Amino acid sequence: MKLKISLIFSILLLTTTLFAQKFTGNEIGEPGFALYKYTPMGFLLSKADRLFTQTFTGNEIGEPGFALYINSPIGLLSKMRIKAEMRFDNNLSIMGSFSSYHNMWEGNQSYLEMRRYKTKRFAKHTYHFARIGSGQTVGGNYFLAAFGWGTQRYFGKDKRFFIDYSRGFKVCPKIYGEDLEEGIGNGYKGLFYILGPGAIYDLNLNIGYRF
Repeated sequence: MKLKISLIFSILLLTTTLFAQKFTGNEIGEPGFALYKYTPMGFLLSKADRLFTQTFTGNEIGEPGFALYINSPIGLLSKMRIKAEMRFDNNLSIMGSFSSYHNMWEGNQSYLEMRRYKTKRFAKHTYHFARIGSGQTVGGNYFLAAFGWGTQRYFGKDKRFFIDYSRGFKVCPKIYGEDLEEGIGNGYKGLFYILGPGAIYDLNLNIGYRF
């Protein structure tokens, strides 16, 4: 009896697969009229997939729109940053960033950033970015160029709130002034390029909301 049930199940699964390959023909993930959903196995799989998607993803993530970012509470110890992002499609976005530094690195920094997202069905996106901009300290002005990668995780029922963290490499050559670290005590010289606005290995942690 068990052998007969297993044989029937195998035949049904094989029939579903062959039917899907013969009559759909679309690439995986490509919009189309999926006939295989109307076979017994396909019907059950499509219903399970829909329920899983609604439970764990909520609304569509990464759809074109506008988002605002601010730096994490930890980052407030040295700066205040705000970013505005416009996402044109599921993969491409452009944003503007402005940071106001205080304490030993008093000054500001601004840049434009281009992102290329790798979208996923779940509440997590990865991306690559490129940045170009400039900054100013008490001792002068500098140019900024950076590239790297990051991750964005969404939370909440509507998947609008997110945490964004990125890492990459940055160069900040001086374009005007005597010393970008002017006014910084000798014991802290060089930290501008390690932990400050000109950090070569650049780490960022932000929180945000997508409208």
